[in-house]
Amino acid sequence: MRTENNQFRQMEKEYKEVKMTAEQEKLLRNTIEAAKQQHERDLAALGDDSVKGVKTISRGIYTFRKTVLSLAAAAAVFVAIPNVSVHAAQALGSIPVLGGLVQAVTFRSYQTDDGHNSADVQVPQIEIADAASSAGDTSSAAGSQTVPAATAKKSAAEINQEIKAASDKLVQEFKDNMTKEGYQNVQVSSEVVATTDQYYTLKLICLQTAADSMETDYYYTINLSTGRRVALKDLFKDGADYKTPIADNIEQQMKDRNKKDENQIFWTAQERKDNGFDLLTDKTQFYINQQNQLVIAYQQGDVAPMYMGNVEFTIPEDVLQGIRK
Repeated sequence: MRTENNQFRQMEKEYKEVKMTAEQEKLLRNTIEAAKQQHERDLAALGDDSVKGVKTISRGIYTFRKTVLSLAAAAAVFVAIPNVSVHAAQALGSIPVLGGLVQAVTFRSYQTDDGHNSADVQVPQIEIADAASSAGDTSSAAGSQTVPAATAKKSAAEINQEIKAASDKLVQEFKDNMTKEGYQNVQVSSEVVATTDQYYTLKLICLQTAADSMETDYYYTINLSTGRRVALKDLFKDGADYKTPIADNIEQQMKDRNKKDENQIFWTAQERKDNGFDLLTDKTQFYINQQNQLVIAYQQGDVAPMYMGNVEFTIPEDVLQGIRK
């Protein structure tokens, strides 16, 4: 029970850390208050026997004596609102940051520790909520937009398969090395790095530790307007040369960072060329942050020495002016 309480407190902490604009906060307060009032009317109509499982209402999330701890253990950052009050679910669904279309849940877990080999693997899975399926509709609601459910589910299935493949590969490598001398650790976790009115991004974090450590991050973005998975090129107008201005800006940011801090060292253009590495390709990792800015993310060793870790560059809006959709 203590472990479950800790899990719930962690989930609550992550929930409270979601960044919202002042406008969204105002909308959240207004819609939740309206939903709570409607919910009270619903409960009065249902009678006492129908509401024994409900304990409290806090920030629009219903807390259940018997079910909330299992939900906290299974869910990641965003959890579908239980259908105690349709009005509350609809109210929260109209807020982009808390929209009920996309949710990340723990699909599978693997833990072991024998003193030399330890693993904590939490494999996430993206799920698409059928907000309108009961009415015979073919779409799901997200924010104030309507998203084709079939398209969104296809995108989620593709992402989930990639996540499973990456996780399975790490677990198999871990098992293969268990008979070797020395210490090894593998961790797989995830987090929702940003959710805007248009994009939802899940980050898969894979950490391997032996003689040294290596973190590999993967970003998966879904367009909440279309339900489609987003590739870097999808952010720009057809035929636009987006790679050159972005690469040039990253080069300048590298120089600026090194000038400000000599410990921030980046590979030169010639060193990257010798290693056969291009600053920007169709496979370059990226995400859209909460300010709707493009962030380019590199793995350890890609653009800098390993000690620099995973490096990110936020691209200023003026760099993309005229070419971004």
